[in-house]
Amino acid sequence: MDATFVPFLVQVLLKVTLILTAASAVLLLGRRLSAASRHAVAVLSLAGALALPVLNAFLPKVPVAGLAALLPSPRAAEGVRGIVREPARGSLAGTPSTAGRSSSASAGFCRSRRGRGSSC
Repeated sequence: MDATFVPFLVQVLLKVTLILTAASAVLLLGRRLSAASRHAVAVLSLAGALALPVLNAFLPKVPVAGLAALLPSPRAAEGVRGIVREPARGSLAGTPSTAGRSSSASAGFCRSRRGRGSSC
């Protein structure tokens, strides 16, 4: 994951949580409101929660004091990205190994496919 994606995701999740919690409180405390009013609150809160990731670029940034302690540092993310297992020499990267497979298993597959127009 990109080092800038995690803080973005955490900020969006916190804002969505605040929006939906406030809407839930209004809906619970406003039981005597009309159904149309409760429906409007529910629809607007869900629309705001869905639009928030797009609107986050235009909304002001809200600094949260304890948020930096929860997020991994960018230097730690770079260190993880630097660790890559290289394929063994002489092997083809990305191809499945045929070690341990018997030739009869693949021959059985071709036998079962012969009657169906296979070119085995």
